[in-house]
Amino acid sequence: GPVSGVLGTVNGDHAYADRYTYFPALSVSLVLAAALLELRQGRRFAVCAALAFAAVASTIPFTVAVARSYRDDYSAFSRTLAKDPDHWRALRVVGSEYCARLGRMDEGVAMLKRSLGLRPSQRTADALAYLLALRCAPGDVAEVRRLGAAVAANAALDRTGFMLEALGLVDLAEGDDESAARRFAAALKVPARAHSDLNTRLCLGYALANLGRTKEALALLDALRDATDGEVRFKAAAAARQIRNGRQRRFQGPVAAGGRHDGRGLWYNTRNFGEGNMKINKVNPATLKITDMRFADIDGAPKRCTLMKLFTNQGLVGYGEVRDASSRTYAAMLKSRILGENPCNVEKIFRRIKQFGGDSRQAGGVCAVELACMDLCGKAWGVPVWQLLGGKWRDEIRCYCDTDSEGGGRDMGAALKERMKMGFTFLKMDLGIELLTNVKNALIAPLGYLDYMRKMKHVVQTPHGSIDPRSMRGEAFELFTTAHGHTGIHITETGLDYLEKYMADVREVIGWEVPLAIDHLGHIPYEDCVQLLRRLEKYHLSWAEDVLPWRNVEQWRQLHAATTTPLGTGEDIYLKEDFKPLLESHALAVVHPDLLTCGGIAETKKVGDMAEDYGVQMNIHMAESPIACLAAVHVAAATRNFMALELHSVDVPWWGDLVKPALSYKGGFIKVPTKPGLGIDELNEKLVKKQACKDFPPPWTPTKEWDREWSNDRRWS
Repeated sequence: GPVSGVLGTVNGDHAYADRYTYFPALSVSLVLAAALLELRQGRRFAVCAALAFAAVASTIPFTVAVARSYRDDYSAFSRTLAKDPDHWRALRVVGSEYCARLGRMDEGVAMLKRSLGLRPSQRTADALAYLLALRCAPGDVAEVRRLGAAVAANAALDRTGFMLEALGLVDLAEGDDESAARRFAAALKVPARAHSDLNTRLCLGYALANLGRTKEALALLDALRDATDGEVRFKAAAAARQIRNGRQRRFQGPVAAGGRHDGRGLWYNTRNFGEGNMKINKVNPATLKITDMRFADIDGAPKRCTLMKLFTNQGLVGYGEVRDASSRTYAAMLKSRILGENPCNVEKIFRRIKQFGGDSRQAGGVCAVELACMDLCGKAWGVPVWQLLGGKWRDEIRCYCDTDSEGGGRDMGAALKERMKMGFTFLKMDLGIELLTNVKNALIAPLGYLDYMRKMKHVVQTPHGSIDPRSMRGEAFELFTTAHGHTGIHITETGLDYLEKYMADVREVIGWEVPLAIDHLGHIPYEDCVQLLRRLEKYHLSWAEDVLPWRNVEQWRQLHAATTTPLGTGEDIYLKEDFKPLLESHALAVVHPDLLTCGGIAETKKVGDMAEDYGVQMNIHMAESPIACLAAVHVAAATRNFMALELHSVDVPWWGDLVKPALSYKGGFIKVPTKPGLGIDELNEKLVKKQACKDFPPPWTPTKEWDREWSNDRRWS
């Protein structure tokens, strides 16, 4: 009997071997009975021999069987399954192995479902629930919840804790951290989990960290330093390090890739248990879902910039950014409208939310979401964003840097000359009425108006053109938002002479061969623009930027007819539809969209392509963080009609270090990334924390208050 059982096990015929599992016990019982009889007869040698035989008879078969089972369980059960396709136990073991070792999720799940149909078993249901949570295909989450419905209603029904953990993984993946933490904690209280709860503790630590309960999370993660499983040790240490260094991102549940056997026929994914590990082995773009949105506001870059992260159910994180000096509210209000959506459906999401964008900073939220979705789409499919746009025209992007300088034209010329030494081949500077505020008889305005302008500039002045929030309140707001033709300011001949001399001095220093554009003429009426631009024609500017409000299309057309100085605008225009009237007027030489106002990556490319049809050159405005800069780089690479990308942060030494790998513009050019998405591995969280704006919540604070915000968004009845 024992020999038959051993042979059946070794040959992989578990159905045959199972029939003889009682023989070793029967043999031992008979031999022990014989030993007792021999003992009563006083035959001690025979007793010893009988006991020895009993030990051998009982130990060897079990030892061989167990060793064989653990050494090649999958192969043995595969042979059993070949002989008996309806062997429920073999279906369960082989199905689990198909998912874990071979990655053949669909076949493995089908085997487990068949096993469950042949013989309902809680252990099989647990295994199926785990693998469905790992696969995360459409309908899998609902199936996991169906399998665990009874346990979800009454945790005491789970005697092993495995179903509770499966439900917790689903909750963690969907962003319901509170439910996930509750289920993991309940699973740990099940006595049967005492020897196999490492992954449960790890996931509970993740859920607590996501909830902001960092002390509890660190206590759990630190306790795993001595875990017997090396991979769990590594994951716990990495997560604890991220939390302590302020680099924590939202931790996700597992994704469909690889796993580790826990000794009970169940397989756990341990390779991707943290969003902190961006080397995702497998991502299913078809089942990717947005689960969370969080922000970090930084200052001094040189503007105030609102960085954004979109989290997903498979551990990918997408990076976006709200326009400089805008409001995170423009993005936060969109959160409830995109939760659960697949970020790879960029156009679908954009059409859903674009009604909430507007001119200038009001478009910041829509554009931030679009950037993050494009980043996620590229990461999910393993391609850079420029490939999603149809490929690239160039491998590096020409940059120009906006340049500030105190003093006269020669001082500005010297500052621009330094830019040229850095390798920049295209230049831009400010030239306008701010240079005239302290020049006698240079400006005409209602009495007291210029004095008030000087006073407010002193009150709200910030470095490098960053906007002070005080300029958006009270009387300052009225001054700041009065349009060009309504200020009553005019430039006198003295003022025109000063500005022309300033430009002449600049050209004398930098020479005539380098392209030069100007910006910030100031809020002066159309007639004064004509006079000044005619004076500047002889200096052959590349363009004069934003000299009039962009909506005044007829004035732009008339200005173009009145001067040969090229005109450009576009940084405050939202969507390609509002560029079209200006292009049709043939007033512009240059369109100058900002990705964080225009509508994002795809919309900016559409603007560049449309401008090409009208013979108008595209340059890209950019005064934000490296996130927006890299997004612009991808657009510039994928658009034939492109000349130069603006850099507004050359004088901020830490600016490029905000992202990893650090962004370099050495020599005046940026190399086009080849990594998936925008090409950002992660943010420099220490630097983000250091530069965090104190007027806002700490970086990456949860935004649950926006999860249920809603309205009737239909725009017609």
